[in-house]
Amino acid sequence: MRKAIPKDEVVIDIKIPEEEQIVSDLERIRNDPQQYQAAYNLLLDSGLRLVEVAKLLSDFPEAERLEGFYRCQLGFSEVQSKLTTVI
Repeated sequence: MRKAIPKDEVVIDIKIPEEEQIVSDLERIRNDPQQYQAAYNLLLDSGLRLVEVAKLLSDFPEAERLEGFYRCQLGFSEVQSKLTTVI
């Protein structure tokens, strides 16, 4: 019976924006509020999903400065296996 039950496949995000699209997006949001710019940059740099970025920005944990960057522990159990730190 187990063989007859369909298995969920692990879905990997395969939409990778072209460089021109990223440049265009950055230009478009240049005058938007800083929180939107930060969210977009986190999406680009971290590999987090939009839901995870929104959660991180709404409940920002204590960050430590590390060689010109800030690092903070996320502690999201749903992403913990693939990413626990945003740099």
